[in-house]
Amino acid sequence: ADPRRTGERHRFTYGVTNGGVGRWDLESGKLDSFDYGPGTWSEEQVFVPRAGGSEQDGWLVTTMLDYQAARTNLCVFDARRVSDGPVARLACPYTLPLGFHGAFVAA
Repeated sequence: ADPRRTGERHRFTYGVTNGGVGRWDLESGKLDSFDYGPGTWSEEQVFVPRAGGSEQDGWLVTTMLDYQAARTNLCVFDARRVSDGPVARLACPYTLPLGFHGAFVAA
């Protein structure tokens, strides 16, 4: 969820789905998701808010392990349109250990 809303009522939450990334609308119950496909493992996302934006206005930063290529990808999603897929992807030349956790702090 948006860290600016910690402890407050919020409408959207983000998480790992079976094979990808999801955004749940807690009011409508709808899921907006992206599936990386077979042979992958997605990890927990970090929500990075846009300055002055609404609750869902920001990016999701996550890692995805591609078993077939034996490498990790750093993926960035527009949090408003998860099903569109990553807006940026950095393919690391190797696998990173599972367990990406973090927080975003504005400069």
